[in-house]
Amino acid sequence: MKLLAVISFIAGVYAVTTSYVVTVEQTDVPSSFIDSLKQRVKDVGGYITHEFSLIKGFTAELDDTEVSKLQGQVKQAELTSGYFVHIEKDSEVHTFARHEH
Repeated sequence: MKLLAVISFIAGVYAVTTSYVVTVEQTDVPSSFIDSLKQRVKDVGGYITHEFSLIKGFTAELDDTEVSKLQGQVKQAELTSGYFVHIEKDSEVHTFARHEH
């Protein structure tokens, strides 16, 4: 019985995280806004794994609770700033293997 309690505790401590892509729709967004988004990720308990140079955004590791908190905070930031932020699960992108004319 004690072993089960220990295993449950450990499972709760090590929540499963997922990689998310966080981008801003507008291209004229100041770097201070991106920095504030990255800080929000850290504040909810996530961490930044990659920063993009061609588009305004980054990837972050977040668990379900953290991404829910971040989405709420981002909605507030969108209302006050006018910038549109997209948060989506990171996934592979494939092109067509063969293209016939």
